[in-house]
Amino acid sequence: MLYDQLIEEINEEGISDSTRAERIEKLKEYIKAEAHLHDDHGSAIIGSRAGPPHFED
Repeated sequence: MLYDQLIEEINEEGISDSTRAERIEKLKEYIKAEAHLHDDHGSAIIGSRAGPPHFED
C-alpha cells in the first residue's frame, strides 16, 4: 500500500530534515487525495455533479 510506503520513507533514518519535510508533505497530499476519492457513504467520487467526470491519464 502506498500509505505504508510513504510512512516508511518518512521514518527512514539518516535523511535530512528538508527531505523528511518534503516526504511529510507528499504524505499529506496523499491523505487529502484519498479523502476526496470517496463520499460519506464509501461510494467512489469521480467528479462533481456540476460538470462532466474527470479521469486522470
